[in-house]
Amino acid sequence: MQRADVETGSVVNQIVCDRCGKETTRSETEFHEMTSIVFKAGYGSIFGDGNHVEIDLCQHCLRETLGAWLRVRDDETDRERATGRLVRLVQTMVEESGNPVGFDAAQWTAAFLSRPMPALGGKAPNEFMGTEEGQALIENLISRMQTGAYS
Repeated sequence: MQRADVETGSVVNQIVCDRCGKETTRSETEFHEMTSIVFKAGYGSIFGDGNHVEIDLCQHCLRETLGAWLRVRDDETDRERATGRLVRLVQTMVEESGNPVGFDAAQWTAAFLSRPMPALGGKAPNEFMGTEEGQALIENLISRMQTGAYS
């Protein structure tokens, strides 16, 4: 349950976990770890057509209730894995297309990721590596380079 004060707009100052009853205020760290789910039920929903559904859970109740189904990702680790995939892709492309002797795929990939590119609207590939969609875009761009179709 959220308790709000009316100011210029509505600002939530306190949240109470609907499962365990733990209360937290805006000034506490735990406040920022609360999860609020709010949605309007659709046609034929088990919650009733058009009903508003809400729940507030502390991080502990969220994990205890939904832990088996939560996907917790470390964005930095994901970025590192994606960069590793790109290095392997570049190395394979060089091995297939030319002479890999003396070529450093990791060094080339690092330089490539930091260089702004016209094909990306003047942005550097690194700017896209924070999401799975962006990573796929950059992987596709590098793959197309092998055939010269990267413009």
